[in-house]
Amino acid sequence: MELDRAVDFTREGAGSFVAHGERRWHEWAYRRDDLPALFARVRVCLRDGDTVALMVPRGQPHGWWQVMALYYLPDHQLAGVYDIGDRTAPASSVRVRIDWRGGVHVARPTAPC
Repeated sequence: MELDRAVDFTREGAGSFVAHGERRWHEWAYRRDDLPALFARVRVCLRDGDTVALMVPRGQPHGWWQVMALYYLPDHQLAGVYDIGDRTAPASSVRVRIDWRGGVHVARPTAPC
């Protein structure tokens, strides 16, 4: 039965979902079509062992961004998700800023003098 449903999804996409929970989860998880490409751009800027502070536009759901960052950046530690301009993100973390249009900016912490 599960294999049949997987084949249906491969052929028909999200339109093959029959359960209410499946449809709700898909709408929740895939609210941005550019997400894989967005995090691919982030990934190439990161080094092994980087801790990431994800900075998103004010009003964006931090919980959703956290789940997506943990999924797309499994080899990096996530310090948290913060609003752009929030000064409470750990100073030692790499700040990854994502703007409304999907632009990505990666800023590394500077070494103390």
